Amino acid sequence: MSKRKFSMMLAAAMVMVLFTGLGMASAAGADLDMNAPEPTIRIVSTNAKPGDVINIPISITEPNGLAGYGFAIQYDSKVLTPAQNVQAGTASGVGAPVYNPAYSSNKIFLTWADANAIDSNGSLAVVSFTVKSGAKSGSTLLAWDKANIFVNDSDGTDVTSTFAFSDGTINITGGSNPGGGGGSSVVSVTVTGVSVKNAPQKVIYNEGDALDLTGLTVTLEYVGGGTEDVALDKFDDYKITVSPAKGTILKTNDTQLIIKVNGKTAVQNITVNKPAPAEPPVKPPVIKLTDIDGHWAEGNIERLVEKGCIAGYADGTFQPDETITRAEFTTLIVKAFDLQADREKVFNDTANHWAKEYISAAAGGGTVQGYNSLVFSPDEMITREQMAIMIVNAAAAKPKAGELPYRDKTDISPWALSWVTTAVHNDLMSGYPDNTFRPQANATRAEAVTVIINALRAGLS
Repeated sequence: MSKRKFSMMLAAAMVMVLFTGLGMASAAGADLDMNAPEPTIRIVSTNAKPGDVINIPISITEPNGLAGYGFAIQYDSKVLTPAQNVQAGTASGVGAPVYNPAYSSNKIFLTWADANAIDSNGSLAVVSFTVKSGAKSGSTLLAWDKANIFVNDSDGTDVTSTFAFSDGTINITGGSNPGGGGGSSVVSVTVTGVSVKNAPQKVIYNEGDALDLTGLTVTLEYVGGGTEDVALDKFDDYKITVSPAKGTILKTNDTQLIIKVNGKTAVQNITVNKPAPAEPPVKPPVIKLTDIDGHWAEGNIERLVEKGCIAGYADGTFQPDETITRAEFTTLIVKAFDLQADREKVFNDTANHWAKEYISAAAGGGTVQGYNSLVFSPDEMITREQMAIMIVNAAAAKPKAGELPYRDKTDISPWALSWVTTAVHNDLMSGYPDNTFRPQANATRAEAVTVIINALRAGLS
């Protein structure tokens, strides 16, 4: 805030001439106390946001016989729009409105005179502005351009009085693109400090993880005491930098985030741990299977085992009548049909799953779907109607319509009916000897192998 002094020696005749030209009455004489404290007239500072309407008092302390004034106040027209009216002040003797406010492209001209000199502290006038919606965060000045103060002693003699004038500052928060060190034609940037308001959601990592700054919010401090919270997506606008940058692959010696703006710094601690040792590789599966001799799906099982699409367990069994998970069936599909995806799809619950790559390939190509965009439930047992959807997609089977012969067809979920119909009429799946389809039942490993063989045999893929 700047302060300037104006010394005035004005006779009553000068007051009369100036104000007569403005269509106003002159101020009456008033006894001036030359030993009184120095009068101060200042433009009151305030805080605001873009779109705010603000009232700015022009205050006076120790008026010392002020009987009239003529002011020119300069403002930045790129930041502020003045209201076309000026309110009267509160100091004693200023009961009449401000006379003839006038406006130029970046100045307000105010004049006032009254029969009685001002004799108490208060405001001389109140000017109003609207902060433009495009104003940038920082501060803008309301500065004195000219100031004429009219005082005269009751005996008509010339008197001299010295007045101190202080400029006002409007601290703007919530604007855009304040930058780091000024240079803006709209607002002079005055960021004086930065602190972390909200730490990132993730502050603990394993070595090799990518830095995620989601949730980071900082508080900027401005000259005059104004503050503003800035979220991560606005950092570029405010020229806020973070080191290391988001997406950086972290090492164990990365322990702090350094946040900088306008030469000011804030620090956020993070922890980067060494990753857990990798699990030992799984032993190759046993190919000779001991529990499929005479099983209805024996041939189908042997074919897919030879193809390398599926394997038995370490004890030499295949367990053909055990159920199969969604992850296991998806893996079987990807291997059997050699699915390749143009894009990856990772669900929240598959990111660290052993079948992540297979699920990603199948989901990325649209062969399988999750329950929603975040959840796949890889370890959930697959139902027969879910298997119908996946095999139809994997085999790119042509949609078919027609009646289903099963007595429990009403148990098929509405969203799965067309898929089951297509799978049945393309001879990919069939029902049971009791004329049921059992759509809600969990599929077995033997059934999963069989529908894959059916699709490969039919040449639909």
